[in-house]
Amino acid sequence: MNKIRYLLLIGALSVTACNPAKLAPLPKLEGKVIVEKNLAVPMEDGVRLIGDLYHPPGAGPWPCIVNRLPYGVQSVDPFARLFAGAGYAVFVQDTRGRYRSEGGGDIFMPFVSEEADGRQTIKWVKKQKWCNGKIGTWGGSYHGYTQWAMASDNPDLSAIEPLVTGTDLYRWHYTDGALRFQMMLEWGAENRGHKSKQFVTGVKRAFWRLPLIEADDAAKGQWPWWDMVLSHPTKDDFWKPLDFSDRLARVSAPALFVSGWYDIFNVDQLRDYEKWEARGAGAPKARLIVGPWNHVFYNTNLKNVEWGWKDAADKVLGQGRQWFDRWLCDRHNGIDEAKRVNVYVMGEDSWRDFDEWPPKSAKVVSFFLNSSGKANSSNGDGALSSAPPAEDRQDSFDYDPSTPVPTLGGAALLPWEAGPADQRKIEERNDVLVYSTEAIKKPLIVIGPIKLKLFAATSAVDTDFTAKLVDVYPDGKAIIVKEGILRGRYMGGDRAKPLEPGKVYEWNIDLGYVALKVNPGHQMRLEISSSNFPRFSRNLNTGENEATGTKMLLARQIVYHSTQYPSALCLSVLDK
Repeated sequence: MNKIRYLLLIGALSVTACNPAKLAPLPKLEGKVIVEKNLAVPMEDGVRLIGDLYHPPGAGPWPCIVNRLPYGVQSVDPFARLFAGAGYAVFVQDTRGRYRSEGGGDIFMPFVSEEADGRQTIKWVKKQKWCNGKIGTWGGSYHGYTQWAMASDNPDLSAIEPLVTGTDLYRWHYTDGALRFQMMLEWGAENRGHKSKQFVTGVKRAFWRLPLIEADDAAKGQWPWWDMVLSHPTKDDFWKPLDFSDRLARVSAPALFVSGWYDIFNVDQLRDYEKWEARGAGAPKARLIVGPWNHVFYNTNLKNVEWGWKDAADKVLGQGRQWFDRWLCDRHNGIDEAKRVNVYVMGEDSWRDFDEWPPKSAKVVSFFLNSSGKANSSNGDGALSSAPPAEDRQDSFDYDPSTPVPTLGGAALLPWEAGPADQRKIEERNDVLVYSTEAIKKPLIVIGPIKLKLFAATSAVDTDFTAKLVDVYPDGKAIIVKEGILRGRYMGGDRAKPLEPGKVYEWNIDLGYVALKVNPGHQMRLEISSSNFPRFSRNLNTGENEATGTKMLLARQIVYHSTQYPSALCLSVLDK
């Protein structure tokens, strides 16, 4: 079986350049599989969407699994065969305007048709003689979104398994006001036509293009979706029909959520799970699995850590199979009776089970920022302490948009750009403030949300502050764990408001969620700066329109840690 295809499925990417040496093995095929190609599904507007049907020998009927994706059927062929070999009919469909499916123009318009097309496809599948009436959906990333798009108020669905995805399309593109620049530009350059294009040249050069509205042209060519997204930097009416986060309460199919700590959608997917659980005892069954993976469920940075990649096949495919066996085949295999949350604890290198997410037993512990005013770089004296600051101190740095802090590892889209990268090179910069604990004497188990309450001022009318949580090993290796950003003009909500230069604001930066054991001898570290590029678009510090602005200004940034302004990193800590 082609291991490269293993990469393609989960991350929905064309990543044939990846080194497959450390991929988890696929389960063996259980039975013979028949493939019927080019089945046409008519939509109400006359467009035909094309898919392939995988099924066991015979006429059926069988329980069905539907996968709708824009990356070509061949990218999920191994997985469709696995499910079909286990007794399912698997229908894999090219979404509108992609590969063999009709609709759209020369340029792919993503997302906008997925709800209607998905619902009509499910109704068509249910009418087929090879379907026994039980239908589940499966897939990751974009083909996780296609599941949510058709899941609410849909009695024809019996189970879903959305992988590494989220329901809120606005947050696919923006994080607390900042454009997810690298992800969006790379993805758009690869997928703007009828088929995915690998190794698109010009994207890195396009990162530096101003105004931002022209970056798509510099990368590959004009892409209408790019212009639409940049024209709607807040969660306005444009996003409402494409946002399914408020419809989670109307989904009746049991859901298996699967995410990774270094996945670009990890924060959003865990928020979705929390919303699901907030429905209470009457909610359909759900289960959450979070591994140490990135968007394609394995890491190319394993030279730094050896975290859980061997578990990927069992967690993603094995439990997915159990989930469908339970809800599509009525096999009482216990998956719905186990503890609902299964997360990998990085640093402990083991899995833990919980009854809820985040664990109610976790307590919020604050680590306060401190220094003598010289926290710049890892050579400075920035400290994290459980004791509040006793003196009034501040640190400062200059943020220059023309020389932003480069992205290194973390939650990136492409696997070779993501993961637990060593930040020591980043920490040499004077525009990065570095605060570290003393070497940990007792294990510190951090499981749950991470927040930074930062008191800071700027000379600009708009700017960003960024934060990274880093695990520092005894040999000095500084491994990124989580990161966050907040764009100043949106700190008060969706309506842009200029900052008052020199005024001290409370910047509440969300770093997402984590499950991490900080081992004895390690240090916990916080990095603060004002850019993480090209992960997020640069704030030019001018307050101009983000899509069309070109002028850059230097911003003087001041971070306070005092009795009046006790900046603190807030972690969720377990006793054991």
